[in-house]
Amino acid sequence: MYITELASFASLAPLRNLNLYLILGVPFQHIQMANKSSQSLLERPRDNSKTRNTRTRNQSAYKTLLTILLLLAVLIGCIVFSFVILRKSHHKSVQSWKVQPSVLLSFLTGIYVASLDGLIAIGITITWWRSIKHGTTLKELHLISAGVNIMDMVPAFIAGSDARRVAAAALVVLITRLTVGPFTQRSTSPKPHSILRDIQMNMEIAQQVPDKWFGIQESFHNQGVHAAQGMFLNSSLITPTTEGYYCPVNSTCSGSVPGAGLSFTCSNTSEVIGLLDKGSHDSTVFSIDYDWSLYQPMMFLITKYLDSVNETCHGTLWTNNCSITSATVQYPISTRNTTLTIDFLRLVNNHLNITSNYTSAADRDKKYFDVNANAPYGPLQALYYVFSKGYKSKATLFQKDGTLGVGWNPSLESGSNPVWPTMFLDTSIDAEGSSYSPTVQEKCAITWSNPTLSLVSYMYDFMFRAAYAVPTNETSDNAPSYLENFSVSSQGIELWYDTNQGFFAASITVMILGLLAAISLLWGCWQLDRCVTLSPLETAKAFGAPVFAAAGRK
Repeated sequence: MYITELASFASLAPLRNLNLYLILGVPFQHIQMANKSSQSLLERPRDNSKTRNTRTRNQSAYKTLLTILLLLAVLIGCIVFSFVILRKSHHKSVQSWKVQPSVLLSFLTGIYVASLDGLIAIGITITWWRSIKHGTTLKELHLISAGVNIMDMVPAFIAGSDARRVAAAALVVLITRLTVGPFTQRSTSPKPHSILRDIQMNMEIAQQVPDKWFGIQESFHNQGVHAAQGMFLNSSLITPTTEGYYCPVNSTCSGSVPGAGLSFTCSNTSEVIGLLDKGSHDSTVFSIDYDWSLYQPMMFLITKYLDSVNETCHGTLWTNNCSITSATVQYPISTRNTTLTIDFLRLVNNHLNITSNYTSAADRDKKYFDVNANAPYGPLQALYYVFSKGYKSKATLFQKDGTLGVGWNPSLESGSNPVWPTMFLDTSIDAEGSSYSPTVQEKCAITWSNPTLSLVSYMYDFMFRAAYAVPTNETSDNAPSYLENFSVSSQGIELWYDTNQGFFAASITVMILGLLAAISLLWGCWQLDRCVTLSPLETAKAFGAPVFAAAGRK
């Protein structure tokens, strides 16, 4: 008969603590009444039971309330901090965050899930005890505690309002736990962005090259030779690797810095010559020449070049005269990491970059060089020495026999470099698709591009390399400070954290929904006069197990 009754109960309510209740001596008729009201199962306190102290009961009730408030504060803090991290990290440099936002979000997600589990457990406990207090069945009591199990969610939804509420909250919390991690992880990721900002850079450069730095009349120093070699070979300029002296990684920094250079003014004249005329034979059609003023520290650049040949083989011969003096100029520089480049052609075309003119003592005493081999080079005299020795050149016209047209020959005179007429020769005149007529291509296909601007840009290059090398080669203890601090525009690609607005909204939404689901089970917590749990010992005592008949608080 006992086994038969036990089997009939098992078909009514699969109580998880059935064996415990039997062991503790819970009256079997109580267990058999699975669908009867719980109020009929709870025995009244016996006369010999201990009366609780009102103050102790209030403290016990406060314990539950304080725990709830603490967990709520933690959960709300996790949501708020996640929101702040995702908002603050949006479009912020990866380097500006010592700890990755994804790591912080993962940490907050772990705290959130642990706190949510604690709050939902308290909510289930409160719902269980409120349900037994207001009247329920053993079946619903079992499903209130078992409703968080995915296997018991469906029975819990149809068992009663309290069990349904627990099952619904547990389902929302389950979805929250499964999605909050992936959503927050996908909410932020580093992506490349184009950046443009103004930053400060440092450079050590001389605004005036000291006399004798290039050497003396008898000996041109190696540091001056090195500057000339760098100009001719177009060697790379490298900035120091010290912080503030180079451009940030993956960026290009553009600005201007004052340094020793030159100032120039040019005038030009032109004349038309008939290339086939007998009188034009052996005339100069291209030349580069230099001279020095005997009255003031000034050098001259004189260039000639044949241009614009027409069908009758008449061309325009241009003559440019440029006067050059020493000056401090604003060099338009560009740096990529530690590689430094200067736009010299831009500098040549923009005379407003001149900061000030200056004249060194050595350049002023030019006549002194004629009689004293130990006289120091001034910067302008060094410029004249390098370019007059290496860039002088000349080309003359010659007429071919009969009607074959004209050609040109480089000058082989002493001091004349035969390379430069070829370097500036316009080779497009007789190239395929040329705009020139067949007559010009056949008889007088000789023109040159203007060498003046290129030569002046070479001079700027030489002077910049010298000014940039002066601080490095300066060994005197009393040397002036060459440090220049200037503003540059930094443009490039930088990794920024990018917040995905969709996943951002989804992660915050599921966190709020999980919190609300847990809060929904806390209603009526103030109705409990003590801190309650679902301990088997405490629930067995609530059902009036005989072994606890004389048990007190402890």
